[in-house]
Amino acid sequence: MANNRYAAVDLGATSGRVVTGIFDGKTIELREEHRFPNEPVSAYGTVFWDILNLYQNVLTGLNKAATDEIASVGIDTWGNDFALFDHAGRMLENPVHYRDEMSKTAQQLLYTKLSPETIYRTTGVQHLRLNGLFRLYAMSIHHYSAYEKASTFLMIPDVMTYFLTGEMINEQTNASTTQMLHAQTGDWANQMLESIGLNPGIFLPPIQARHHQFSLLRGVCAGNAKLSVVGTHDTACAVAAVPATEKKFIYISSGTWSLVGTETDSPMISASAMRYNFTNERGIFSTNRLLKNVMGMWILEELRREWAKLGEKTDYDQLINLAEQATPFLRLIDPDATQFLDIGNMSEKVNAFLTQTNQPRASSPGEYARCLFESLALRYKTVIRQISELTGCAYSTVHVVGGGARNDLLNQMIADASGLQVVAGPIEATAMGNLLTQAAVCGELSGLSELRRVSAASSQLRVFEPKNFEQYQLAYHQFLLRMKNDRS
Repeated sequence: MANNRYAAVDLGATSGRVVTGIFDGKTIELREEHRFPNEPVSAYGTVFWDILNLYQNVLTGLNKAATDEIASVGIDTWGNDFALFDHAGRMLENPVHYRDEMSKTAQQLLYTKLSPETIYRTTGVQHLRLNGLFRLYAMSIHHYSAYEKASTFLMIPDVMTYFLTGEMINEQTNASTTQMLHAQTGDWANQMLESIGLNPGIFLPPIQARHHQFSLLRGVCAGNAKLSVVGTHDTACAVAAVPATEKKFIYISSGTWSLVGTETDSPMISASAMRYNFTNERGIFSTNRLLKNVMGMWILEELRREWAKLGEKTDYDQLINLAEQATPFLRLIDPDATQFLDIGNMSEKVNAFLTQTNQPRASSPGEYARCLFESLALRYKTVIRQISELTGCAYSTVHVVGGGARNDLLNQMIADASGLQVVAGPIEATAMGNLLTQAAVCGELSGLSELRRVSAASSQLRVFEPKNFEQYQLAYHQFLLRMKNDRS
């Protein structure tokens, strides 16, 4: 079999990159061609994504990738965000950032028209104020100019697809993050949207990953590469690349957000799932991802930005070493407390939580990092217990994929807290899932189990066994007592 080369455009909430992969039929070798920051821009009180800067960097990355040798390009991005286009196909403004405060009051206002139970039964998606549903509703009730002029709604990967190919699509895996897709049919929940005054006419019929290719516009890159529609939500790609041999497993896609979940054959929509605020999102190979969004490394990334402004630059390896030296279980926070969602003043927010729960304030980077890592491990334990209750399954393995797979300290904490074996890797799960899905589109892989075998064969996996389960059990009880928003 000839070695085929693919290019993945992978845009995350803090950085983007273009990664190429050479697939020889058994393994895939990845190479990062271009990495660039993804920084929000504040203007006139609104926080935007700099979408044109991202697009320019995508073009730069594809140019570096020597696209005359590439068979296919695939795009994945973070979820939930979108841009609005007029009838002539012109973008009306930069996409509004999901952490913008526009939707702060919209969630409760919407509930006066439609109950949370009705929305959840329809969409199966957890209630988060950052969901596209609440932000689009906020635009509607405030007569937001871009919304009132909009003819087409495109999510971030759909925008990139349009810029690269001229084709407008809505892809299902990313659309399912918005709380506007019908959980059972996979189409937009038009009846629900109309009932709250939103215009269903701006949405395109959602298409499934793996079944579509488009020609790239002339001048985008050299060669005859096609754009293959992969799972455009980055978590869909990452979960597809989980190197699992067992059918039942827990995954943690670890980055700015931690997505903690499992795969099911169909959406799980029940009173318990809603009470625990679980979400159901579409997977690449007709799977359902039952998961919960946990705040993840966002808190630490915000702290690092604060420290950098003070002239103190810290990388993750340094923070992990400092955290290892800090006193265990001295400080615990609820990573999902609402005050941690917004941009800015993160050290003040962390210390306010610690003070309110009668814990010592943090003062050094190592203390903050230790606090976050232990809190995340214990939060994951809660979510894993809830998954077991919802599915009726006992799990033996947690697969940690993405950037967090590098964090040996946190991975050992997860094993200790959960009492389960932790398998860490691949680190580049999102790019690998993107690239291998392209290989499936091009006929080189036939299914999810085959894709996962290639992922496992191409990755250096690290295994962590529980060592201090009893100690973490004691800490877990303290964790639950200290949580202001107890979700146990």
